[in-house]
Amino acid sequence: MSAELVVFLTSFAGMFVLSFAGFGGSLVIVPLLLPVVGVKITTPMARLVGLLSTAINVLRRREQVNWRNALQLMMAAAIGIPVGFYVFDTVNQRQAELVIGAVTVGYALYAWFTPKLPEIRANGWAYAAGFIAGIMTGSFAIPGPPVILYGTARNWSPKVFKSTLQSFFMFTASASSIGHIIRGDFTPEVLRLYLYAIPGVLIGTYLGIYLGDKVDPAVFRKIVLLLLVILGIRLMM
Repeated sequence: MSAELVVFLTSFAGMFVLSFAGFGGSLVIVPLLLPVVGVKITTPMARLVGLLSTAINVLRRREQVNWRNALQLMMAAAIGIPVGFYVFDTVNQRQAELVIGAVTVGYALYAWFTPKLPEIRANGWAYAAGFIAGIMTGSFAIPGPPVILYGTARNWSPKVFKSTLQSFFMFTASASSIGHIIRGDFTPEVLRLYLYAIPGVLIGTYLGIYLGDKVDPAVFRKIVLLLLVILGIRLMM
């Protein structure tokens, strides 16, 4: 299968999952793209793909965003992203596969068994979650797990949970994209492949939005988590 077709299909799958479930886009895209195009293309590509989809979703749900917590997460992530870029520059392909595989499997198992987390009332925890997510954004383009755990522990309603995380993901995608531009990571090859991703992003995003209200989310969620476990284990082997 050509790299162009893989980019289209993974962009479609990742953005469908993100729009349908509110999370998991990068956790689908990165493990699938990494073995095909390598970490130096996968990370900036995932940022461009995520930026377009989250912008569409945030425009639809902006009234439901918990902006106080979202801004706290964003400020901390802005500090963590440059640290993540340093990690991005120091790891090799195999190390990236092991880290991303472990994060993917760990998050999927957590989400599957959904252990009861202690409720977080202090807003200060947002800074810790945002900083870690920023590091994971700059290094491997997977900001989700820390802020998903934080949002779960805050007991946000499903609508607030989804819309607040989408706003955070849009910020991390924007901030890290600026960093990639400054660093020169958006090479001609990244931009060329991104042209194949755009149709997948648009189709996947709007299909996920459309089906989000029509399909039993509990069933779909289990399928996605099972696929994430398989993808993560495959990366670590």
